[in-house]
Amino acid sequence: MTPTQRRKLIGGGPLTRYTDRTITDVDTLDQALDAIQQTGVGTHDGEMFEASVAIAVPIVDKAGRIHAALAVHAPSSRASIDSCLAHLPTLRAAADKIAATLVPSDKGS
Repeated sequence: MTPTQRRKLIGGGPLTRYTDRTITDVDTLDQALDAIQQTGVGTHDGEMFEASVAIAVPIVDKAGRIHAALAVHAPSSRASIDSCLAHLPTLRAAADKIAATLVPSDKGS
């Protein structure tokens, strides 16, 4: 997604706050999305739901299109982002195995 497409999707803000950890500033969200794009890992540390943590990786086909995400979620009383990240190699391997089952589309979209 280009930066212009992303800004159009996000809008001009302010963004809705769900918890005190929710990113409500468009520029801050844009920076967070840049980091996700660079690392290939999304995290949730109470931004949408309090007392919840998660990490996610994309399921990408051979053409580089993202079809879905595979995630690990846990209550923050039992896990942290760091403990979830310990599962990152397994999560990525599972996402790759799922991606290998995707049938190429002749539509190109």
